[in-house]
Amino acid sequence: MNRAQSANASAQGADRRKFFRVEDRVVLHYRVLPKDKAAHCKEKLDAQQSDRFTMAAGFTAKTVEMRPLLNSIETKTPEVASYLRELDQKLNCIAQMFMLQELGLTEEYGREVSLSAGGVAFESDKPITADSLVEFRLLLLSSSLGLTTIGKVVRCAQRPDGSYEIAAEFLEIREQDRDLLVSHLLGKQAELRRAELLADNT
Repeated sequence: MNRAQSANASAQGADRRKFFRVEDRVVLHYRVLPKDKAAHCKEKLDAQQSDRFTMAAGFTAKTVEMRPLLNSIETKTPEVASYLRELDQKLNCIAQMFMLQELGLTEEYGREVSLSAGGVAFESDKPITADSLVEFRLLLLSSSLGLTTIGKVVRCAQRPDGSYEIAAEFLEIREQDRDLLVSHLLGKQAELRRAELLADNT
């Protein structure tokens, strides 16, 4: 395989990850951005300016980065690795609490969404005009990961019950956050497959 073919294969793989969707439960906070503030929010995202949410999100991101090291420790000293995992879990619970406090929400505000590396679809009581720019903050409850992204609403459709189905694509997201999101989605995919296999065998 030459360099061009390799690059094309990598791009196709990225596209598959981008459009693979899972149903997930997350805490979702969003705000529509006035056009005159969209550029500032993008600059803030690019500059990785921190508040309590992004600092706590960065903490849990470090957990993912440290997994290979923890796996290496486990092969040599399983007891130490077990202790470190328990400690890490407690610290992640604290980080999740900080993220929820920053959003002014509790875990009870978790909602079902359709999530991919390229966007999110969710139900809302209020409509959001198509093409609106929106700042999203997502807390992925099953992995305690916090993500901040700027997206554009691509669909807003009213349902028979009067609620609205909103779909948005992510326009701006830190590369590190996208990698973490892909890792989370792959984990959810594996979890769904295990559940399906278990159901088939019962």
